Amino acid sequence: WKKRHVVLTDQGQVLYFKSQASPEPQGVIQLDRRCHAGGDVAGRPLTFNLETPTRTWRFTCKEMEEMDSWIKTLNARIAILEHQSSLSR
Repeated sequence: WKKRHVVLTDQGQVLYFKSQASPEPQGVIQLDRRCHAGGDVAGRPLTFNLETPTRTWRFTCKEMEEMDSWIKTLNARIAILEHQSSLSR
């Protein structure tokens, strides 16, 4: 597993960087209403999945509280994106 600095934007993007000092993200995960965060990963304590339409990403946290916070925050952002999507239909 590679250690990454991860940022969630207000626009529903998960940016990941090699380090906190990196000027540019190494990659971007675009959240939408079809995404979901959660689930225990067997054999990987403090690890959760972020499921997108094209890929399942795995993240490992240092503490249970951090993991719970990420899952709650990601799913809240996904719910906002789902609500915004339903308004634009």
